Formats: sequence, structure tokens, C-alpha cells
Amino acid sequence: MICCRDSPFASAWRVAFPDGRKTYCFDAFPSIEKISKVTSPVLVIHGTEDEVIDFSHRLAMYELCPQAVEPPGVERAGHSDIKLYAQYLGRLKLHFSQTSQFLKTTT
Repeated sequence: MICCRDSPFASAWRVAFPDGRKTYCFDAFPSIEKISKVTSPVLVIHGTEDEVIDFSHRLAMYELCPQAVEPPGVERAGHSDIKLYAQYLGRLKLHFSQTSQFLKTTT
């Protein structure tokens, strides 16, 4: 499986309430609670200047993901323009290439 999280948020609740550290049963997207169960390499990529979902969400997801790969973010990219940066596309290509090699050696 190839997994890429683009501008991820830790949970919907934490987007609305940035100081929230708890996951509630009514949170429709508790990604922070699920990321530790993903066993394939995961690219967690995020714009460092994201104005919609704070970069701290990326850091929280990265820290809990057992197979997270670098880099920490796309410099100067926001939420809606991240795909316009060459660093974004280059990192995706590299991740897909590396993950394909990973899959060949594990299957």
C-alpha cells in the first residue's frame, strides 16, 4: 500500500479547537488515533504556511506514525497552493519510487 497524507489534520475537533488534546466520540475524523496503526511507509506532507490547518497537525501525525518519511513540510506553501510547488511533486515522486521498492522487498 502506498500512503500519502496531504495537509493532514489530527482531528476535526482539533482544527476547530487548536488547544484540544482529547479525541471525542463525535469527532468524524480522528486521524490522530488511527495513524499509529498504519504499517506501510507514509508521506505526511504539509505546507509550512498553511492558513487552514496548522502545521502542528502535521507534526503530531508524523510523530505518531511508525513508518513516516521525511520531509517535514513544503517551505512557504499554504493550504490551497501546495501542489504548485516543485518540492511537493518531487517529494511525491520520490515517495512513490521508494515505496514501490519497499513493497517489492516485503511481498
